[in-house]
Amino acid sequence: MAKKKKTKVIPLLKPGNYIIQKSKSLPLHKCWVNREWKSSGKANLMISRKHSNQNITICHYLIDLYSLGIKDTHYQFNIYEGEFLNFVKSQADEDFLVEIDYPTAHNMIYAALEYAEDLGFKPHKDFEAVTEHFLEEDDESIELIDIECGLNGKPTFISSDGDNELMIRQSLKQLEKAVGPGNFEFIDGTGFFNNDIDEDTPFEDDEFDDENEFFYHLSPMLQYFVKQSDLESIVDNTLQLFQSKDPEEHSNASLLTNYILGELEEQSYIDEDCYFQLDDYFDQTEILLEGPKELYTEYNNQVSVFSQSSSIDDELKKLSNQQYFLEDEIRVILDQNPSIPILHYYFFLAVMDNPKRQKAIINKATKLFPDITLFKILKYTSNLSKKPKIKDIHDLHQKFYGNNHQIHEIEALELMNCFFNITKKQNLMESLPYFEISIMEYGLTEQFTLKLLEKLFYHKLSILFALQETFNSLDD
Repeated sequence: MAKKKKTKVIPLLKPGNYIIQKSKSLPLHKCWVNREWKSSGKANLMISRKHSNQNITICHYLIDLYSLGIKDTHYQFNIYEGEFLNFVKSQADEDFLVEIDYPTAHNMIYAALEYAEDLGFKPHKDFEAVTEHFLEEDDESIELIDIECGLNGKPTFISSDGDNELMIRQSLKQLEKAVGPGNFEFIDGTGFFNNDIDEDTPFEDDEFDDENEFFYHLSPMLQYFVKQSDLESIVDNTLQLFQSKDPEEHSNASLLTNYILGELEEQSYIDEDCYFQLDDYFDQTEILLEGPKELYTEYNNQVSVFSQSSSIDDELKKLSNQQYFLEDEIRVILDQNPSIPILHYYFFLAVMDNPKRQKAIINKATKLFPDITLFKILKYTSNLSKKPKIKDIHDLHQKFYGNNHQIHEIEALELMNCFFNITKKQNLMESLPYFEISIMEYGLTEQFTLKLLEKLFYHKLSILFALQETFNSLDD
């Protein structure tokens, strides 16, 4: 009998996942904030918790108390305490940071969050997805401390060097919508608005020559934005503009979409015949080619399609290295070896363009191998008819694996595929950040992660072009 091979297994609890699921069980340690947070309205806040190994995890929150709320957030996971305390000490010595108690830090975050939400501003996407889970529950167990928001009783937007002109104009428009003209203040810290930019004056830059004809259909403000941004940032911002209820923002989004199409054509990503067929399905075969070729693993005594040794190991290895799974070839091998689970999975992949046959194959495999989790995931995915009450990949993992935090990479891939299909049945715009974070945090190899992020980019494009079609049909 061929010797079983052991391939890489992956831990679910990567740093972001740990923060989401387990960080509240760690004792709170220390909190710091910039000394001038009250007078400046901007707080660089850090909250730490201590691990049993005496290392600490810190979550950073960039807070705008005057209007925007939680502008940015990130974390440092399980680092040596002395390393970070040296940094804190250097900042404190220069009068930048002071230590505060947790209730003050907690109230600072939630006061800014509530104030910004009342004005129509959402927190940074990583706050709700990750770093909010690092905080204690926002209930009566936390002392209520009054944190003043706004400047002299008014919402105030102070732009800074990290803000591009498009973001500034969108923020000002939102403030005007929320409280009305004259009821908020704007302090320009960027210099963008010291140049009296005229919306009708064409953008001029002798060093900038864009061959994309749609660039010259954009307003000067949008021209400046695309010149300063990469393609993915332009796509993300265009999706946000389409979410607005303002017709002018929809018009800007439509112009930017045309520009994106021009860029994609110029870079040979797509041609004019396939705008709306970019990413309607999730091609596991293509992604599998980027990943490991080994088929077997053992972990936690769990039954896996990949832990089955057989008499045709060499043939299976040869199959796994093929660029395509050929239906006729696999059917012949499967008919001769129906007790080998991996062949049923390959047969499933070979008929990717026929969902009805795929469903029949998985139903049969589930009956033959009721304890194999991979087939349970595939069956669940094929039967998605309603909106499952699953908001992120961790809920889905818990459904199939419970507290087992080691799974085979290909099972993780199919779990991501399942989550991809779930997001398509929910509010796509709201679910995109969760899907993106899940890709980054789930612990797949770099090849898998990059391929999935590429798929996500095309998924965003397909949504964007669908919104563009809807906008154009309403215009007609």
